[in-house]
Amino acid sequence: MKRLLMITLIFFLPLSTVFCQVINREFQDSRGRTMLLGQSTYERLNEAPFNQWYSSNENNYSAQKEDLETLKKSFNQIDSITVFMGTWCGDSKREVPRLTKTLKAIDFDFDKLKIICVNNAYNNYKQSPENEQAGQNIHRVPTIILHNNKNEVGRIVEEPIVTMEKDLVAIINNTYEPGYQSVNIMEKYFVEKGFKWVGENEQTVLTELKAVAKKYNELTTYGRVLLTSWRIKEAVIALELNAKLFPNDEYAHIHLANTYLILGEYEKTEECCQKALEINPESKIANNLMSRTKS
Repeated sequence: MKRLLMITLIFFLPLSTVFCQVINREFQDSRGRTMLLGQSTYERLNEAPFNQWYSSNENNYSAQKEDLETLKKSFNQIDSITVFMGTWCGDSKREVPRLTKTLKAIDFDFDKLKIICVNNAYNNYKQSPENEQAGQNIHRVPTIILHNNKNEVGRIVEEPIVTMEKDLVAIINNTYEPGYQSVNIMEKYFVEKGFKWVGENEQTVLTELKAVAKKYNELTTYGRVLLTSWRIKEAVIALELNAKLFPNDEYAHIHLANTYLILGEYEKTEECCQKALEINPESKIANNLMSRTKS
């Protein structure tokens, strides 16, 4: 009996360690700055060194009273909010305090607010230690996701279209169209149809993307997230389509060139750099990437 008990304890001890989540985990980035990683609390963000920007940005934000009144009447259908942010990210520093200021004004229960801080290191880009971002299509931060009965009601990506409170009202009213629709299209096709289908139906996908893509960098960050998440073929396809969407943009070709370089596709790297140099003959980045294919 004692032996059985000992075996049971030995078996379950590692599991308890694995499933014990660290809250407010701190980490030093490559520049020596302190950042939070993984699940973090509102209270910790209001302590040093993060309160240097969090508290002031929250206090200085003024929401529209009429929008707050509308939110307060209808926000009971939102039972939880998940925020993916980076304590290193300028957009997160600005928008997350505005969100919490708004939530305070409508008496939202902060026990239902979950904050996940992600990394900015290249190999762990937009990732958290417990991998909470997996399957959530987190490519820009902050990403604010509203839930009802564990189902996503809507999300604000990077920044509001209008204001924090107006965007929240639009989500509640089911009239909201978030930014980065091109990423949503790509992710939907990759998940539902697979990268082979996307490659075989390139023109169909390009036509749909052209209707919504506004800037070359909408898909570049998404491509980087795919790459560092080991969705390599999807990353390449997304960046190849982006270069075709914006053939006259130097950086659309440079991002694709950099990806080919990482993958050891030197001939393709040079082809992309040549296209970037045709647009900007003085491009230092393109010339640097070209030189790295020779080393």
